[in-house]
Amino acid sequence: MNKNEKKNNVIMLSDFQRNDDYLDDELSNFQKNDDSLDNKEKITAPFAGDSMERFEFLRENFTEVKEIIIKRYLKENNIPTKKLIIDFSFKDNKELFAPALLRGAIFDGYLCHNRQEIFFGVLFHNRIHPSYDKAYYKKLARFHLYNKSNRKNGNFILILADVPNINFKYEDLQHLYLTKRFIKSFEPAIEKNLMIIEKMKFNNNDFNEWYSVIK
Repeated sequence: MNKNEKKNNVIMLSDFQRNDDYLDDELSNFQKNDDSLDNKEKITAPFAGDSMERFEFLRENFTEVKEIIIKRYLKENNIPTKKLIIDFSFKDNKELFAPALLRGAIFDGYLCHNRQEIFFGVLFHNRIHPSYDKAYYKKLARFHLYNKSNRKNGNFILILADVPNINFKYEDLQHLYLTKRFIKSFEPAIEKNLMIIEKMKFNNNDFNEWYSVIK
């Protein structure tokens, strides 16, 4: 991906820095769609499940789910998926040159295509936890050190997967604030194009497909 190219679903610094329009829109959408659990798609879904059941499925099968999500991102961007590595970490000889605190960083995915290296992280947009900040600072710092020390120009892409109905209703507003807080904490990296955040929206049909494939 060209770092200077902004797609509609890429979240940039300007989306968060000067105003709260993004959050206001999200809160408005939440209020307008408060009855979304009762829609036709949900009723006809072969695996509907309650919020906790759906989230537990994603948590327990995260390796398989994140592979599906990353492959979908690659296909949407016309990038072959054959060489994708899930749960990528640097080899021991490269780790020797990294500070101790940055060793052992694991990326959800890695791909080298046309000499362009892409490192991936995957989080659920509506299930951000405060503890993720530290983990992603480590990943980002390790990625930046690799780029700098090897004179590389890779991309670190964090995919925020928006999956429906994995929260109880009262949790939605809380997680929206946590998501905004998480992204805001990485503003300097976003501004310098060290991190690219992309939001991918999924529906109940996607969820049911994951369940049928994995189970």
